[in-house]
Amino acid sequence: MSVGGEVTVVEIEHFAYGLWTPVLAYTVSCIGALVGLVMAGHVRSRRGWPRAGWLLGAAISIGCTGIWAMHFIAMLGFQVTGMVIRYDIVLTILSGMLAVVVVGVGLTIVALRPRGLGPLLLAGLITGLGVASMHYMGMASMRMYGTMHHLWSYVVAAIVIAIVAATAALWAALHLRSGWFPVLGASLLMGLAVSAMHYTGMMGMRVAETSTTAGPGRVPEGAEAMDFFLPLFVGLILLTLVFALLAILTPTTPVVPVAEERRPSAAAQSIFAPARTNGGSHSPGPRESSPSATASQNSSNASERHRG
Repeated sequence: MSVGGEVTVVEIEHFAYGLWTPVLAYTVSCIGALVGLVMAGHVRSRRGWPRAGWLLGAAISIGCTGIWAMHFIAMLGFQVTGMVIRYDIVLTILSGMLAVVVVGVGLTIVALRPRGLGPLLLAGLITGLGVASMHYMGMASMRMYGTMHHLWSYVVAAIVIAIVAATAALWAALHLRSGWFPVLGASLLMGLAVSAMHYTGMMGMRVAETSTTAGPGRVPEGAEAMDFFLPLFVGLILLTLVFALLAILTPTTPVVPVAEERRPSAAAQSIFAPARTNGGSHSPGPRESSPSATASQNSSNASERHRG
């Protein structure tokens, strides 16, 4: 379609290789979410540096594998008619790092403030906006001889889906304490939400070929998708396997609050704690008597019987 005689909107293909790219992207997203949610269960049962380690692992698994890897696997099926696409390596890597950071921030907020709806909504908002920013940063990393713009209605819809998906993921990380079936179900829903966010944003994308940029066969600067994505993808699979083994083989132990750690047990309290009255000191009851009082009473009774 020609616009003003100078700009031509070109055709975009989102599924150039059929359904295998969206199916593979969805599967990888579910795996990353599953491993991340299991690791988040260890975040709740640890304190100190071990807790920070599990938190980092969950953020990497959800942010990098569950979100970022899904995005770029789906991008393998993206083509623009008559144009060669390359990727800016720095922006691509930064988008992955952004996903890990925002997921880590969200998990930290809900871990430090496990009670209340406010912290959950705040964490979901921050994480969702960060995930949407990751998506559009990844789109900006594409290099082609054409101009790219996005329809605002699709942008808003993608952001809303990202916020809802992030909030649901953080809620699941906070509340799903045991059992594989609830965690698996949450992972499947998270993968679906991340995929919906990605393709909603992609459907609102338009590419125009201008007279100054047109030129068949011209190759822009940057790397091919497989030049950097394949090594990162293989490394990500290995890292996910390591995380999965750690999460499965490490038993979860409930956190004992510090106040409860220092408090003696009920049995110890019943043995060592003296009985107290309102005055704070022990006094014998009507049926109680001290050993010395009992001996004095017996001696007095014996003297009376002797005089009698």
